[in-house]
Amino acid sequence: MTSGPELGGVVGGAHGPTRVVVVEDQPDIASALRELVESDGTSVVVAVCHTLAIGSEMVQRFRPDVVLTDFRLPDGDAVEQFAAWRAVAPATRILVASAWTDDRSLRRAMAAGASGYVEKGQQLMELSAVIGRVMAGETVWSASPPTGSGGPQAPAAPSSDAPKSVAQQVLAGVLAERSTDQMAIDLGMSPIEVRQHVNHLLRVAGVRTRAALRDRHRAGA
Repeated sequence: MTSGPELGGVVGGAHGPTRVVVVEDQPDIASALRELVESDGTSVVVAVCHTLAIGSEMVQRFRPDVVLTDFRLPDGDAVEQFAAWRAVAPATRILVASAWTDDRSLRRAMAAGASGYVEKGQQLMELSAVIGRVMAGETVWSASPPTGSGGPQAPAAPSSDAPKSVAQQVLAGVLAERSTDQMAIDLGMSPIEVRQHVNHLLRVAGVRTRAALRDRHRAGA
């Protein structure tokens, strides 16, 4: 693993795509997050960072619209950096993507000024939509909101006529038990590309097989 950030090729402008800095220590999950963030073309990842120290440097450098961060990194607790990030980039929204969904973690993130909290797993399939809602001023909680917290809302299910990202279409194919070749025909891509998307979905959900992904999705439905 390299210690430096992975910089995006497009920075965007004042009226361009939403600029996102990803702070995630696991490279495979970071790669999947980058693909999900950029899946509908409304957001661009300007840097992927595997430590909080590098993340803080990139927040100061880019002053992104959104910081998408895990809760715990090898060099510390992300929540403890929120105040510093907001000090150098007051307009930046902070969105937590983590497997930690206990009440204490959610309360700490909220108290520190997070604009949202997305549970790692199937909820990440709606990540680009969640970022759009956060940019519109909403507070979005995919896990159960902390007791007595009020405001935060879980991501709404997309309407049936809403355009779906490639990741969402591949997920739908997996849930419908479509084969790789069938999905390749349906989506107009090669079987290799389909397998790459499926592998990203499996890594994000923390499972090894398509059957396990279906079980995880149905359990959370």
